Amino acid sequence: MTDLYDDELDECITPACARRYHGANPVRRGLRVCGHCADEFLDALTEIPDRWQDIDHPEMIHPQKGDPGRRAKGGPAAAPMNLTYFALMDPRTTWEEPGDLIHPVDALGGYRDRVLDALAGRAVDLRSAEELLREGHRGGYIGNVCSAIAQHGNLALRQDWAGYLCWAVRLVRDEVRSLTGAARPARPIGFCPELLDHWQCGYPLWLPPPGGTVECGGCGHTWTKRDWLRLADEMGLG
Repeated sequence: MTDLYDDELDECITPACARRYHGANPVRRGLRVCGHCADEFLDALTEIPDRWQDIDHPEMIHPQKGDPGRRAKGGPAAAPMNLTYFALMDPRTTWEEPGDLIHPVDALGGYRDRVLDALAGRAVDLRSAEELLREGHRGGYIGNVCSAIAQHGNLALRQDWAGYLCWAVRLVRDEVRSLTGAARPARPIGFCPELLDHWQCGYPLWLPPPGGTVECGGCGHTWTKRDWLRLADEMGLG
């Protein structure tokens, strides 16, 4: 069985923790990630398929209140259907760059295969997180994918790629939350431009309380008010 845990690596390796302003959290004993990230990871693997079932409801086809698809007063007519829903459900939709939609099975199928390979003692596909997202692994039901990862969660979180697995699970959770109408903490200002292993983080950034600091939920990078106002202006979202 593949087990890459090293007792000397005692700080959480999820991008959100590893790059926190105040430093990474200590790992949970026997894992490569902290207790907060481990618990969030397992909770999200339950939440994702539950919310995905909601997406099957017919009302998801039509834009919800507050969606970008709704017509602004005096503006052009909005699309009569929820285009985000159709893009996500279309098997031709592929992830090309940060900010793109990604089907949950495409995002997590490669990690499911890694977990099962590690469990069986087979060689594990160690391509980058970006390559896994871009290739996709459409096929099967998201509930089965999440269940396979969760069943062997401790094994998965002992691997050197556990940090990016947590990152991908969080990305999918936030995407399905958005599609099912879950409340967001604030207005997005764009996507995180920080580089992780030579590719862009791309995690959505949200406006903080007035005068606050923006912290990326994906990689943990922070921006002061001056910096995030500049970032929003550069992205045309200020």
